[in-house]
Amino acid sequence: MSGRGFVAVLFMMGALGAGGCTVGDGSGSAVGMLQDVGCNSGDTLDTQRPFSLNPTFFAGEPIEDVCPSPPGNCSTNSPHMNRLLIRMQRTGNGTEVNDTLYFDVINSLKVAQCVRGRTVNGAPDWDTRVLTAADGSPIPGIPWCVPATAVAGADGGAPDAGAADAGAPDAGAAPAGSIAPMPGYAIINLSTQDFVQAQLAPLYTCVEARSVGVALPGSWIQFQSFGSAIQNNITNPDDRTQLNGDFKVDFGQRLQASFHLVLGDQAVEYAMKTRSVVPDQRISGSLDGTFDFDLDRGRAAQPFP
Repeated sequence: MSGRGFVAVLFMMGALGAGGCTVGDGSGSAVGMLQDVGCNSGDTLDTQRPFSLNPTFFAGEPIEDVCPSPPGNCSTNSPHMNRLLIRMQRTGNGTEVNDTLYFDVINSLKVAQCVRGRTVNGAPDWDTRVLTAADGSPIPGIPWCVPATAVAGADGGAPDAGAADAGAPDAGAAPAGSIAPMPGYAIINLSTQDFVQAQLAPLYTCVEARSVGVALPGSWIQFQSFGSAIQNNITNPDDRTQLNGDFKVDFGQRLQASFHLVLGDQAVEYAMKTRSVVPDQRISGSLDGTFDFDLDRGRAAQPFP
């Protein structure tokens, strides 16, 4: 699905999910610098302005995959690709008149395997592929999943052995004001073509510009809770249990994460993906933040006749 289609789907789903009684409760932040041509008169990409989402509405929208054939056969050999859309919004109003930060978990099982960090005789039980660029080419040296054992420890930010080669951010090298990764939890690197993607649609702050920023390589998210996936209480990765092929984050379970996003222009990334004429970049920036909420089932909004 193209980036434009992704936003359109979220607009529609946001309208359907806005009527829940408890949906929206949670806590979090998203703060950084944003350049958005057309947001203010005379702004260019050299114009950096502080941006704070100040989210008051949090939602997760699961989209369950159908079982592969034969019917009902969902296993580790024929797993689901259950999807999870996470939204942080400035308000509970519709996404088309809101500032909204989206995280699109394309494959919940792949993410769960990453954050669980299970090994089999020391070999990874998670997908070890590298990150993918907008044009579909691999990015050498940057895996999409950095296991917890390679994340910077609590010793002043010095990474564990091999962490630099594994693409793990060094907590001691984080820029001033940004969020550093926490030791003991896996890091998921983001791009527009990987298992976790992110977008910022500042359609309230910059209604005139109508630009959408997407998370580029250099962005990451670190889940401290992803439903039942994390088993940090089991210190030996070989002893952690294998995940069911139908894994999903269930209603009532917790979603908690911290993140660092490097934003680029969705239109530019889409042009690179489709190998069409690349337009001038209109939006860029960076965001650091957190979210923490329970996945709740909401009522569909009642349309007026």
